[in-house]
Amino acid sequence: SFAATVLSALQTFLKPSEKAEAHKSSAVRYASMKRQFRAFNLEYADKDESFRNQAMNEMKNLFEKLDFYAEISVAIPEEAMEQADDEFRNKVAE
Repeated sequence: SFAATVLSALQTFLKPSEKAEAHKSSAVRYASMKRQFRAFNLEYADKDESFRNQAMNEMKNLFEKLDFYAEISVAIPEEAMEQADDEFRNKVAE
C-alpha cells in the first residue's frame, strides 16, 4: 500500500533507531562524566593547598574529556531543549 511505502521511506530517511542509539550513547557518556565530577569533588573537597596542582591537572583532564564528548555527541535541537526545560520547571513547581 501507499502508506506502507511512505512509512518505510521515512524510516529509511530518518533512521530513528540509529538516532536513538546515538542519543543513548551520549547519555551514557555524560552520566559517566557526572560520576567522575562527583568523585573529583569527594576526593579534593577537604584537601589542602598542597593538592592544588594535582586537582587542577585532574580537572583539566575532565574538561578535555567533556569537550571531546560534546564534539562527538548528537546535537539536540534548541526547541527540544526548551520544551524539556519547560516541562521540568512545571513538574518542579507542582
